[in-house]
Amino acid sequence: MLLPTGRSVSIDPKASGVALHFLSAGPREGCVTKRQVADLQFVATDLDSSFGEGPFEVRGSSMALITAMTGRDALASQLAGAGVATLLGGD
Repeated sequence: MLLPTGRSVSIDPKASGVALHFLSAGPREGCVTKRQVADLQFVATDLDSSFGEGPFEVRGSSMALITAMTGRDALASQLAGAGVATLLGGD
């Protein structure tokens, strides 16, 4: 879904994987901080893949993960796992 317009958009799984790999690799200016990703493992349920090596998981669709990792909370309700609060900046 293209937020906030409510329009649907199809994202290439390969592109989602590249984006998640990039974002989970460390701090990215304007996106996630080192503190937010250091102890997290991101599990993309629609890609059957994981990114990062931390002990605390954040699970969700690749779109929900990318959205949260770029500082937006619009799809936060679609995320699960012990690392969600850290990713969203509340821990």
